Amino acid sequence: RGEPLFKIEGCTKPVVIDGDGATIKLASSLHFGSFNSRTGAVHNPPGGGFYDYNYAAYPGNMIDVSNNASIVIRNLVLDGNVQQQKIGGYWGDTGIQLPADGIFGKDNDEIIVENVTSRYFMRDGIHIGNATPNEKAPVQRIFLINSTFDGNTRQGFSWIGGNHLVATNCRFINTGKTVNAQTKKPVMSAPGAGIDMEAE
Repeated sequence: RGEPLFKIEGCTKPVVIDGDGATIKLASSLHFGSFNSRTGAVHNPPGGGFYDYNYAAYPGNMIDVSNNASIVIRNLVLDGNVQQQKIGGYWGDTGIQLPADGIFGKDNDEIIVENVTSRYFMRDGIHIGNATPNEKAPVQRIFLINSTFDGNTRQGFSWIGGNHLVATNCRFINTGKTVNAQTKKPVMSAPGAGIDMEAE
């Protein structure tokens, strides 16, 4: 089981990640899905849901930010390289529902993603979930600007909670269409959307 490549948590001052146009790409042959932990063979669980972590393999999220005052991520290409990964059996309710996002954000007061391409990840290009707000909760601002989320397997963008979102000049495209060299098939997990909003 993998860990985030970059994990930033609990910062009270603004944090800026500026890639200056760099590309960060996951290595090939990482395991994703259900595998036999002793032999490394693909495990194909029976239908009906499978949640046994003894069989779970995943690379982790590339950039994982939570509970920060302000995060800016800009001028980067993030590449999950799903074409060259080892795809296992399903895990979760359907497809493979394990951590493997380009950007994962949770409960940040502000997150700005600008001039970023997040592509070919084994789950979402970007996944943001803020606690369900009430009338006394502060606004948690999300800005996506001039960014592309392309060829990811579950969603370009999962928004699973929050109270302020602005996306300007962004593309959320080709979800579930990227072919893996090992399976010779596109890798997809439901819902398979460009944008999935689950505000509850």
